Amino acid sequence: MLVNPAVDTVRLRGIHALNQNVLLTAGGTVAGTGQRIRAYIGPTGAAGTTQIAEASSATVFANAVWMGATDKACAVGDKGSVWRWDGNATWASATAPVQGGDPVVDFSSVSMRYDKASQMNLVNDQCYMVDASSSGKLKRWTPHGWAKDVLLPAGANVPLRDIAMNPLGNEFWIVGDDSRVFHFPEP
Repeated sequence: MLVNPAVDTVRLRGIHALNQNVLLTAGGTVAGTGQRIRAYIGPTGAAGTTQIAEASSATVFANAVWMGATDKACAVGDKGSVWRWDGNATWASATAPVQGGDPVVDFSSVSMRYDKASQMNLVNDQCYMVDASSSGKLKRWTPHGWAKDVLLPAGANVPLRDIAMNPLGNEFWIVGDDSRVFHFPEP
């Protein structure tokens, strides 16, 4: 069992393991004073190290995390917050752009494209995230900035709760409120 030493001070909302020796957890402080992303790297049961996001995102929760490689990960959270990790202790942060007058929303899940067989592939490091707004959206953050919103099927007009993709990143599955499940090719 892995134990976060901040018992009763941190709430975890997301977890992703790349393999038995690489695990990330995401959440925030009980007092609401900041996000917490913790890495457990090493043999099962190894002590974790708290990762640090840039100060601009210190007061929001991290809701989900996804690893593409031992030094590639994305996390998403409240108020449109997104973080990217390159294996170091500090995560780079960004806030989703407001498009078409949409307010900044809470991201609920993230999945990442990373082509392990071709590390120079242009799809590497792309993070796809869904939000929990009343008409959920799918957004894509690339190493070069924010891409245009990805168009979803017409029935995706509910809060979206989770996203997954196949290893090649060319098929998505998204779930949302009202028992909605969407499967579609990448636009």
